[in-house]
Amino acid sequence: MFDYDGDGHPGTLVSVQILGIAEGATYVVQRVRCTRSGHEISAHRIDGTIEWSDEQAVLEAQKELLKGNAVGHPELDPAKHRFAMVRVEEPSTCEQLCAYRGAPFGFAELAGGL
Repeated sequence: MFDYDGDGHPGTLVSVQILGIAEGATYVVQRVRCTRSGHEISAHRIDGTIEWSDEQAVLEAQKELLKGNAVGHPELDPAKHRFAMVRVEEPSTCEQLCAYRGAPFGFAELAGGL
């Protein structure tokens, strides 16, 4: 294990509050796996779906109640986990890419700043 945030504890610090029942610090490690499957729409675009899973292990916790590990339960409908990759002009700055974020992917609601 590695002290990712440099606070003297292994893992990463996550502050937890459970419905007013318990709160405190936990130190966790996470593993997220994803597989992308796509197809070429054009020479400049790839569309596809993402399958993913995640796990979280609590290494330390301030309170016994916070020591439970977590496993995610992703939505199984692949249509709800999509990606799009588009070629951009080089060179592009972060500011230029953020200015039209979402628009080249067909997600107009994302353009203009998330």
